[in-house]
Amino acid sequence: PFDTHPSSLTDGPHRVPIGGAGSAAFRVSVCHTRRMYVFARGCVVAAAALLVCATVLPQTAAAETSLIMRGTVIGRQPTDQEFIDYAQRVTGATAGLQPDPRLVGVPGQFWPVTGLTAPTFDQSVAIGLDMLAAEVDARTGPVVVFGHSQSAVIASREKARLSGDPALAPGEVTFVLTANPNRPNGGLFERLAWLGTVPILDATFGQPTPTDTPFLTHDIALQDDAVADSPRYLFNPLALLNALAGFVYIHGTYLDPNGDSPAPPYGYTPEQIEAAMAAAAAECSAATYCQHRPGTDTYYITLPATRLPIMQPLPDLGAL
Repeated sequence: PFDTHPSSLTDGPHRVPIGGAGSAAFRVSVCHTRRMYVFARGCVVAAAALLVCATVLPQTAAAETSLIMRGTVIGRQPTDQEFIDYAQRVTGATAGLQPDPRLVGVPGQFWPVTGLTAPTFDQSVAIGLDMLAAEVDARTGPVVVFGHSQSAVIASREKARLSGDPALAPGEVTFVLTANPNRPNGGLFERLAWLGTVPILDATFGQPTPTDTPFLTHDIALQDDAVADSPRYLFNPLALLNALAGFVYIHGTYLDPNGDSPAPPYGYTPEQIEAAMAAAAAECSAATYCQHRPGTDTYYITLPATRLPIMQPLPDLGAL
């Protein structure tokens, strides 16, 4: 019931095989992983395709500036510097380190979750998009746009806006997204695209992150994060329970920005996650948990789970 992703790359990223704990989590066993066999067969023919489906990411002009945006303001929030450090670890591993990081003060609101007087989701995204667009339009050189969770939606819409500008050259803007609700295959807002705009919430589902632009994009998710890697069959009770557990245990724990609780999931350390992203950025292949469809601009990195989120309460209880 948890095999929620298709076996083809034609619709975007699909579930990556579950890895082992610790450093073993970053290795794949083709002989023992049925899902990897399906992936390889979809690339060319059986496991032989793994020898030829590795992709080296294109090189772009080094960006001096990164425009960094937080996600929805829920629960404990890292300080500005802690979040900048987190974003730089992600962008540094994928798009190169930028010496001039700038935090864009997007609202990160979602009425009524963040307060009864807070802006709605669509209002918050619209305000954030105006702020980001002003920063991008005022750039003096190549920039990297980093968006996490709600801000990945903002970055996706800015990417769509910029794609209509024929004067922009490839490499002028690079996007790095984490926990992206608009991930074309797996993002919660795409799984629920049939809802359209929900009037009471004023939240618009659908509008997947475009993949046919000149702008190199790295889209990073943790497997079973209910926001970026949600199950295809949301009405499957077990898949739904696992997704809810994924929201609680996974979505807020990407790279522990300050060494405080919550720690990264699945027993990973921040250093292991950073190394995995760097390996995927250097060579995109099944072995590095990276997927790319030729002719598109996006490289999807999905770091594997070592256990189902629904099982996480068991080791938590054991630690009491």
